[in-house]
Amino acid sequence: MDRVLLLCVILLLVRCYNMAILVDATIPNIATDESALLALKFGISHPNPDHNILASNWSTNTSVCNWIGVTCGSRHHRVIALNLSYMGLEGAIPQSLSNMSSLERIGLAFNGFSGYIPSSLFNISTLQAIDLGVNKLSGPMPSILFNMPSLQWINLYSNELSGRLPTDTFNHLPNLKRLQLSRNRFYDGLPSTLFSCKQLQDLSVWTNHFTGRVPPAIGNLTMLKKLYLAENNFAEYGFEGIVSTRGDVYSYGILLMETFTRKKPTDNIFVEEMNLKRWVEESLDDRSIVEIIDASLLGDERYNDAATMDSVLSIMGLALDCCVDSPEERINTRSIPIALNKIKSKFLQDFQRT
Repeated sequence: MDRVLLLCVILLLVRCYNMAILVDATIPNIATDESALLALKFGISHPNPDHNILASNWSTNTSVCNWIGVTCGSRHHRVIALNLSYMGLEGAIPQSLSNMSSLERIGLAFNGFSGYIPSSLFNISTLQAIDLGVNKLSGPMPSILFNMPSLQWINLYSNELSGRLPTDTFNHLPNLKRLQLSRNRFYDGLPSTLFSCKQLQDLSVWTNHFTGRVPPAIGNLTMLKKLYLAENNFAEYGFEGIVSTRGDVYSYGILLMETFTRKKPTDNIFVEEMNLKRWVEESLDDRSIVEIIDASLLGDERYNDAATMDSVLSIMGLALDCCVDSPEERINTRSIPIALNKIKSKFLQDFQRT
């Protein structure tokens, strides 16, 4: 009887051990992270192979936590951050990155990544920030189907993304603070669900193909500090819901800036949140406007005087008045020629005195 009992105990121990091995094999660990990163390594390249740091640095002979661009957490010894920005990498973003279930931050900006954004990345429940700006990613913005209270920043700036924004996505981002979608090819309207992201502080969608009316629900974003809607095809509405002509005023302001700076809104110097309007605005604030004005307009030293500078400052100020984000706060069309005539008259008077 004792032998039978002992045999049962031994069999039970063996079974429990096998179950423990099976469970341990299915729990993600640092080996899971290593496999995901190796899949990324073998799927990417660099125009100059000698500059592909990952080819030599990401080696199984060293700990994943010592690999360049990788940060591990001290508590669970899992990868919590991946930052490979500005490395000139090319290739696709593999689905396997979503197996890194402790990731908090993904930074792959300013590279040459192409193809679709794996929707599975947005299944990482710990994710706080994802920065894929300035790449060659295409296809739609991935849908987010599960609640992600940890996610605070999504940057997809300057890619080749297109399509409509997924309506359900924004129902699952209660703590989103920064959404940067500028310089892509998104079209149609902004979904009203976007304005349920009550913590949003920075919304940037300029230079896309959005159309229609900006939903009145934008007023729900009481935390909003930065709003960039320019260079789309939004219809603009006054308080009574009537389409206004102030979109033309905005375009005229941009035209003035282009004329005097010889820069276009699509020029490569305007990256991330810097655009033509902001560039002029900041130069005007610190009185360095002469540094951005087309040199051919100021080339003759006879005309590069206080009268000229005052006129240029006034014209750029007028341009900014035309480009105020709120249509109701812009200068009206009748006031523009009046302002220009005043600038001209003052310039002639000041010039005659010199």
